[in-house]
Amino acid sequence: MNRQARIVLHLDMDAFFAAVEQREDPSLVGRPVIIGHRGRRGVVATCSYEARRFGVHSAMPSVTAEKLCPQGIWINGRHDLYRRVSREIFTLVADHLPCLERVSVDEAYGEMTGLVGSFAEAEALARDLQQAIHTTHRLGASIGIGGCRFVAKIASDLEKPRGLVVIPPEDFARRLGPLPVRRIGGIGPRLAERLARLGIETIEQLGRADPRLLRRELGLRTALFVEQRARGEDDRPVGISQQRKQISEERTYVDDLHGDRAICRELLARAEGVARQLRTGELLARTVVLKVRDGAYRTITRSKTLDEPTDLGPEIFAVARELWQQRTGFRGRGLRLLGVGASGLIPRIRVQPRLFADPRREQVRQAARASDAINRKFGAGTIVPGRLLDTDRPPAPEQGEEPTVERRMCTPRPEAKVQRTHRGEAPATHPPDL
Repeated sequence: MNRQARIVLHLDMDAFFAAVEQREDPSLVGRPVIIGHRGRRGVVATCSYEARRFGVHSAMPSVTAEKLCPQGIWINGRHDLYRRVSREIFTLVADHLPCLERVSVDEAYGEMTGLVGSFAEAEALARDLQQAIHTTHRLGASIGIGGCRFVAKIASDLEKPRGLVVIPPEDFARRLGPLPVRRIGGIGPRLAERLARLGIETIEQLGRADPRLLRRELGLRTALFVEQRARGEDDRPVGISQQRKQISEERTYVDDLHGDRAICRELLARAEGVARQLRTGELLARTVVLKVRDGAYRTITRSKTLDEPTDLGPEIFAVARELWQQRTGFRGRGLRLLGVGASGLIPRIRVQPRLFADPRREQVRQAARASDAINRKFGAGTIVPGRLLDTDRPPAPEQGEEPTVERRMCTPRPEAKVQRTHRGEAPATHPPDL
């Protein structure tokens, strides 16, 4: 009896952040929307397809985007809104695809093997799913279907927006052969440059390359990887999500940040953001990470492992402040970037409750969870630590003092850029770029 060919789906929301903003404000529909922060140090997070026609793209410096598209409409971004919409969308997707693996806020893989009997049935299901997302959420999604993960991912990007591309194994060479090798996830600039020196620039050329040459020039591990991809092979399963390694929040400043009081206030804001992400993911962190960069682009990263894992902002802030106070060579210098991270993540459910838990610590955690619930219901920033509002008092918590919360009466500096670490694509079978 013949075994059914594997069928994998990759779904990618079209210009997700910008599309959500256009949905929320119909006056933005058809206009070049850019999500990011303007100014000489800003970066484009994403943009609408109307802006992409001018050459604007993600990760582009804002000053370049402004020159290419001076009529662009800039929006700082509302990440809490995007996460909420993402959860709603993928709840709907899970109703269609029981074996679903989310890899970021706007993309996911679905294992369709056994769910459908052929690629034609898979295409019909995917079309129904696209229509359901559009009808329910008024947003577009592009879908790729292939015999493995990496083929499905490439396919989802071929006909954006609202594309639906199906590439069964027998069509792999015809459809993907002419594409550059950089389209294969795991082949980055350096590896592509090494292949180019061997006269290999397309997937088709990679498939025809002498395996002995590849192994001699690239090493056995990397050669085996590129040979498999050139044949359209990728045995990574769907539904086994990779463990998240770190959660972080960084902010880049248009004007360098000066003064311990201002720096500590920003450390507290970043620590609270990281703590919220930990609680949302039902995670605890064993290690706190501090990252700072000055105006001369000198960067230091320091970390400290905690005696007890945490998901509380005041505890993360206290360690981040301690790490900042240990700085060397940064005294008197302004900071261009400041970030706080949490690593050594473990699911809360795996942590054995302490027999003699600190009741005050549990009260702080309950208050934080209540604040999270209010912010989810009424919007991010409805409740924030009071020290982030009181500009005359440093934010360092006093010994034995519980954190206070207060309704926010101000907004963040519009020129600041927030970056959050998101769970990404499952790793390839070799280092991403050799």
